[in-house]
Amino acid sequence: MSESELKMSVQAIEEAIKAKDVAKLCEFLALITNGLQEITHSSKPQTTIIPLQGDPDLKKRVTVLALDYMKKKGAEGKSKFLLDILVPALGVHKTFVDCTDADFKAIELRLLEQSDA
Repeated sequence: MSESELKMSVQAIEEAIKAKDVAKLCEFLALITNGLQEITHSSKPQTTIIPLQGDPDLKKRVTVLALDYMKKKGAEGKSKFLLDILVPALGVHKTFVDCTDADFKAIELRLLEQSDA
């Protein structure tokens, strides 16, 4: 794009802003967004990560065990779960959304150890 074309484009955007031409501004936004997507997607090879299907009931089991643990601990249940189970099992604080199968297995093991104690 030449300098004059660039100035015209900037000028057109400025005029659309001054005129509050929403349709024209949306058109510019779409062009910019599509251009950025083309640049970012074309430079990186696409890789698809397929999660391994391990134990399909693992997350459900751990969730049930965690809820039972929290109920048993009463008002302090959530904080006790974080301090006594989650952080010691994983070494860091994570939400269930961020947990891997290995994380769930570690949490399950810790919950089972605590229930036996």
